Amino acid sequence: MPILKKFIIKNFRGIQEAELTVDGRKTSNVITLIGLNESGKTTILEALSHFSTGDRTIPNLVAQSENKEHLISLIPIDKRAAFTGDVEIIAIIGFEPGEFRKYLDRAEKEFNEKIGVHDDVEEISVNKSYEYKDSKFVRQMNYWSGIELIHKGPKSKNFKRTSVGSVEKDKYLHNVVNSVEKDLFELVYFPTFIVDMPSRIYLEPHAGETAINMYYRKVIEDVLKSVGEGIDLKLHVIDRLKEAKLADATAGWFSTFWGKPDRKLIDSVLNKIQTAINREVIGSWAKVFKHSISSRSVKIEWNIDASKNDMAYLSFGISDGQSTFSIHERSLGFRWFFSYLLFTQFRSKSGRKTIFLFDEPAANLHAKAQIELMESIARIVGGGNKVIYSTHSPHMINPNWLGDAFIVENQAVDITAGADLNGFDTKTTDIKAIGYGTFVGAYPEKRTYFQPVWEKLLYEAPPIVGAGPFLCVEGISDFFFLSYVSKLSEKKYNFSLVPGVGAGGFTSALPSLYGSGAPFVLLLDDDAQGRLEKNRYVEDGLLAISQVFTLGDVDSQFHGRKLESILSPEAIDLVKHRFSGKSGKRQIGMYLAEIAASAKSDGLDSLSIKRGAMILDWASSVLK
Repeated sequence: MPILKKFIIKNFRGIQEAELTVDGRKTSNVITLIGLNESGKTTILEALSHFSTGDRTIPNLVAQSENKEHLISLIPIDKRAAFTGDVEIIAIIGFEPGEFRKYLDRAEKEFNEKIGVHDDVEEISVNKSYEYKDSKFVRQMNYWSGIELIHKGPKSKNFKRTSVGSVEKDKYLHNVVNSVEKDLFELVYFPTFIVDMPSRIYLEPHAGETAINMYYRKVIEDVLKSVGEGIDLKLHVIDRLKEAKLADATAGWFSTFWGKPDRKLIDSVLNKIQTAINREVIGSWAKVFKHSISSRSVKIEWNIDASKNDMAYLSFGISDGQSTFSIHERSLGFRWFFSYLLFTQFRSKSGRKTIFLFDEPAANLHAKAQIELMESIARIVGGGNKVIYSTHSPHMINPNWLGDAFIVENQAVDITAGADLNGFDTKTTDIKAIGYGTFVGAYPEKRTYFQPVWEKLLYEAPPIVGAGPFLCVEGISDFFFLSYVSKLSEKKYNFSLVPGVGAGGFTSALPSLYGSGAPFVLLLDDDAQGRLEKNRYVEDGLLAISQVFTLGDVDSQFHGRKLESILSPEAIDLVKHRFSGKSGKRQIGMYLAEIAASAKSDGLDSLSIKRGAMILDWASSVLK
């Protein structure tokens, strides 16, 4: 099978020139395009989507057709006023030694002639080019370079060259190219807009057909192909309806047809579609989310639209056994996963090796669902397919796939200098895809192999998780007290506060703390329970003596105290004033939570704040 070695993209929108290695990869069949919003990930995927191979029924879902507006959109963004030149998407295809001979053998049988090449073909390039003059589209061309054929008829003594360059004019080259193309991976783009499944999917091509209807119509055809019984959407649904309409020729023909046995023939076809979707999509859904959803099923209904010349359409719904809801009425996350499974499960069983292109997959799903999606992607490529997907989510980056990942960035934008990240800037763009190995090798001050990708994504740990080092305190009241003091302080404390559930409650949290790789210390109350638990952690080998302390270790004035008792009498009066004279542990905790959230400067007196600052300064010193 030919090797799709790499793509070269030139002058496509914000790309001046970029390369993406595909089949020269050694570690996986998944390529991750990593970058921030507006870095150019979508631009790269849309460029690849223009390079269609084999099945040309959906050459470009984004454009639907190569109309004038779409063709203008391909021009380099900063040159649209007067661009003269070519927009190019080039694929470099490699062959094993002697492999190209089989395509010549096929052509020899076709033409009953001897066909050869001057030199064994090990690599060719396929160029899809859009030519422009003064920003006006001139023509679109496909070039196959690197093949120079020679041929000799049965009565000829010598070989002669075939026509050079034009696939259309050279019948020998045309035959060989078609044969090679059938063995290439098919590129299929999954654009984000298809999650908006229409309420009606019309079953025929028609004037004004939307890209999304065309997409779902082709998916339905894929489903029928998977059934494998020779069932054809046009022959067994559309033509049957047209024959019934011609036979009746009255306005009420469809009502009459609905009561005839012939209607059951169409019902049978749609039942085949419904059964196949339930088997593949619902079954795959259960695998992805690891729980049974046997009580759910896909329901398909069909009808005709009188406003569209009685055109047949399907409607999809999800049933729980009692009620049926239209797909388009479900949540965005549900619609995305349903469309994704419908898209991949039948394409991956088509018998043609496929490269799936996904733009920011599962961006609308929660973190756990994103991780589960990666497991689904692993299953897709396990069948011999490939996946190229873009992401800016750390949850969608599999460490095992990083060796084949690319960092995508607009090198005309200097993020460190405060350049625009949100697309308002209209300066020249220069989108590049840099192999992660190359990127890491050139990255300054790297501490781990994964660190550069975290920093490139400008990742910040959410406050509820925090970033190490960590100061772990006994309870939530301690957390609110020290958080409040930290917010008021002019100092920047470079550690996160982690509240526990009592002095002895950290045992189950220690694996996560150790696993973070960041320094951490436990600070317990200096009461009898706190001192007892401190000794237990050390004696049981769970913590080193340098990792667990009580308040008495911070300063002698805190001997025998709990952290909340560090509050001064003036602070307790503030609590009483807030809660009608009550100042128990519950009221203190609620008060500290309120002032920590609001960061009011008068929430605590100066003595309480000073004591809290002493603890934070101590922790900062210890955690260094």
